[in-house]
Amino acid sequence: MSALTPARARGAATTKTPTPVKISGTDDAALAELRNAAATYEFLRGKGDPAQFWEMLRLARDRRAIVAPREGAAPAPAPQAEAAIVHELGVIRKKFSPMVRKLRRYLQDVPGLPEPFDRFEMALAFLLASTREHQAIEKWLLETGKHEAKAAEKLRSLAAITDPYREALKPWVLQGGIVDDGPEGPDLKLLESVRRAVQCRVVLSGYKLETDLWETMLLTTAESESTETALQTLTRNLGGETLEKGKALERLREAVSDVRQMYADWVQAVRGLPDMKSRPSTWASASSW
Repeated sequence: MSALTPARARGAATTKTPTPVKISGTDDAALAELRNAAATYEFLRGKGDPAQFWEMLRLARDRRAIVAPREGAAPAPAPQAEAAIVHELGVIRKKFSPMVRKLRRYLQDVPGLPEPFDRFEMALAFLLASTREHQAIEKWLLETGKHEAKAAEKLRSLAAITDPYREALKPWVLQGGIVDDGPEGPDLKLLESVRRAVQCRVVLSGYKLETDLWETMLLTTAESESTETALQTLTRNLGGETLEKGKALERLREAVSDVRQMYADWVQAVRGLPDMKSRPSTWASASSW
């Protein structure tokens, strides 16, 4: 018969870490993702990154977040792991941040959204974590004035789903304030107008009709449809100087002449302003590119 150690002889039990009580309405896998998202949120915020919780939840879904223990604080990631998190976060922001900025602006005046801050942000994170929901979001944004009530109802229903998870994450609570989504992206309509103006100038130059950018900019914005039709005719392969090309070029010549007659004096006066003279390169980029 083997000898018993003093501890075994006294019948000492092995100490076990108590298992956290499962809160009704939560799923273990989803709760683990939220813990990972919370740990990553705190880590990045602590380093001065303006992290948003929806970004962290997407990181967790993509298995790029810090892996948090069930109890206690998560250790800081190794440098290589941190670099991977930062890289993936950059990808997420590039892909989704423009839509999220528009969504936040859309929701600014929508009544009946979840409160307080942490409840709303958690609901928003659940909404944005599902790529399928992005189609609904795009519809809300495209059809302004039609879906505000539906958007508020959707976020309230998601907030109700997140409530038990917020309880399970305690004592951690999502802290934050007014979310700064950074500068808005470029005006896509204006960007397209500039692109067409540059294209118009290049095409006309090929037909020995030299123009300034301000002239073609006016053509492509004020007479966008007729100018676009003429440009398409001039750039199509019609086999030489066809009659159709000649008519299109003549239409553009007349349009440029009209623009010059109407605005050339004003543009010349602006060019003569002292502020413009002190920044010739800036003016050259704007007026003659």
